[in-house]
Amino acid sequence: MAKINRNTKLKVASFFCGCGGMDLGIQGGFEYLNKKYHNLPYEVAYAVDNDAYATKIYNDNFNHKCETKDVREIELNKIPGIVENGIFSHGVTDLYTIYNDGRIKKETR
Repeated sequence: MAKINRNTKLKVASFFCGCGGMDLGIQGGFEYLNKKYHNLPYEVAYAVDNDAYATKIYNDNFNHKCETKDVREIELNKIPGIVENGIFSHGVTDLYTIYNDGRIKKETR
């Protein structure tokens, strides 16, 4: 396990990142509606989504790049810079996944 200190950024992978709203939120360092959000101790080391349009928007707005790929094709041991501290996924996507198979008709959370 990585030794963590105050200056360490935790590296995470972002699956189903879309255009990057949650990725921006987890990293911080932005201003929205005249409120400043300070930098947080997270660095998105890898981002992936299967929607090419969303990844184009993501890549236009972040220095690190998002990969357009089906998550079933990802080999975790080949993620650039091996993600050391965690993987996060965006929960809303279960409505749209190919695995939904019609079981979930609407958001119930």
